Amino acid sequence: MAEAGPPVCRSAAPRGAATTGLRTDPSLVQGLSCPDCGGARITRILLTLTDGTPVDFVSCQLCEYRAWRSADGALELDGVLSRARRERRSA
Repeated sequence: MAEAGPPVCRSAAPRGAATTGLRTDPSLVQGLSCPDCGGARITRILLTLTDGTPVDFVSCQLCEYRAWRSADGALELDGVLSRARRERRSA
Protein backbone atom coordinates (compact mmCIF):
# COMPACT_ATOMS: atom_id res chain seq x y z
CA MET A 1 0.00 0.00 0.00
CA ALA A 2 1.44 3.39 -1.04
CA GLU A 3 1.82 6.12 1.52
CA ALA A 4 -0.55 9.02 1.16
CA GLY A 5 1.14 12.30 0.35
CA PRO A 6 0.12 15.66 1.71
CA PRO A 7 -3.54 16.54 1.27
CA VAL A 8 -4.39 18.15 -2.03
CA CYS A 9 -6.39 21.35 -2.00
CA ARG A 10 -8.83 20.98 -4.87
CA SER A 11 -9.76 24.67 -4.79
CA ALA A 12 -6.18 25.84 -5.33
CA ALA A 13 -5.57 27.82 -8.51
CA PRO A 14 -3.79 25.91 -11.26
CA ARG A 15 -0.22 26.75 -12.16
CA GLY A 16 -0.05 29.80 -14.36
CA ALA A 17 -3.32 31.15 -13.01
CA ALA A 18 -1.71 34.52 -12.35
CA THR A 19 -1.88 35.18 -16.10
CA THR A 20 -5.59 34.34 -16.40
CA GLY A 21 -8.83 35.21 -14.65
CA LEU A 22 -9.71 38.43 -12.89
CA ARG A 23 -6.97 40.97 -12.46
CA THR A 24 -6.94 44.18 -10.47
CA ASP A 25 -7.09 47.39 -12.48
CA PRO A 26 -6.60 50.27 -10.05
CA SER A 27 -7.84 52.77 -12.65
CA LEU A 28 -11.37 51.32 -12.32
CA VAL A 29 -11.71 52.55 -8.73
CA GLN A 30 -9.38 55.55 -8.73
CA GLY A 31 -11.24 58.50 -7.24
CA LEU A 32 -14.36 56.46 -6.38
CA SER A 33 -15.89 56.57 -2.93
CA CYS A 34 -18.94 54.89 -1.44
CA PRO A 35 -22.08 57.05 -1.66
CA ASP A 36 -23.28 55.64 1.69
CA CYS A 37 -20.23 55.72 3.98
CA GLY A 38 -17.64 57.64 1.95
CA GLY A 39 -15.20 54.72 2.13
CA ALA A 40 -12.55 54.25 -0.54
CA ARG A 41 -12.39 50.43 -0.39
CA ILE A 42 -14.46 49.93 -3.52
CA THR A 43 -14.75 46.91 -5.79
CA ARG A 44 -15.88 47.63 -9.34
CA ILE A 45 -16.62 44.97 -11.94
CA LEU A 46 -17.54 45.71 -15.55
CA LEU A 47 -19.39 42.83 -17.20
CA THR A 48 -22.01 41.88 -19.76
CA LEU A 49 -25.16 40.08 -18.64
CA THR A 50 -26.62 37.10 -20.49
CA ASP A 51 -29.02 39.31 -22.47
CA GLY A 52 -26.10 41.43 -23.72
CA THR A 53 -26.57 44.36 -21.32
CA PRO A 54 -23.22 45.86 -20.26
CA VAL A 55 -23.33 46.63 -16.52
CA ASP A 56 -21.12 48.20 -13.92
CA PHE A 57 -21.24 46.60 -10.44
CA VAL A 58 -19.87 48.60 -7.51
CA SER A 59 -19.53 47.32 -3.96
CA CYS A 60 -18.14 48.90 -0.78
CA GLN A 61 -15.99 46.61 1.33
CA LEU A 62 -16.65 48.67 4.46
CA CYS A 63 -20.45 49.02 4.60
CA GLU A 64 -21.56 46.40 2.01
CA TYR A 65 -23.26 49.00 -0.25
CA ARG A 66 -23.94 47.45 -3.67
CA ALA A 67 -25.16 49.00 -6.91
CA TRP A 68 -25.65 47.88 -10.50
CA ARG A 69 -25.71 50.43 -13.35
CA SER A 70 -26.32 50.12 -17.07
CA ALA A 71 -26.35 52.76 -19.81
CA ASP A 72 -30.01 53.34 -18.85
CA GLY A 73 -29.12 54.12 -15.21
CA ALA A 74 -29.42 52.26 -11.91
CA LEU A 75 -30.70 48.68 -11.93
CA GLU A 76 -32.45 46.93 -9.07
CA LEU A 77 -31.22 43.43 -8.22
CA ASP A 78 -34.42 41.88 -9.64
CA GLY A 79 -33.72 43.60 -12.96
CA VAL A 80 -30.15 42.32 -13.01
CA LEU A 81 -31.28 38.77 -12.24
CA SER A 82 -33.98 38.79 -14.94
CA ARG A 83 -31.47 40.06 -17.54
CA ALA A 84 -28.93 37.45 -16.44
CA ARG A 85 -31.30 34.46 -16.70
CA ARG A 86 -30.78 31.94 -19.43
CA GLU A 87 -33.83 30.58 -21.17
CA ARG A 88 -34.29 26.87 -20.70
CA ARG A 89 -34.23 24.79 -23.80
CA SER A 90 -37.21 22.58 -24.57
CA ALA A 91 -36.51 18.89 -24.35
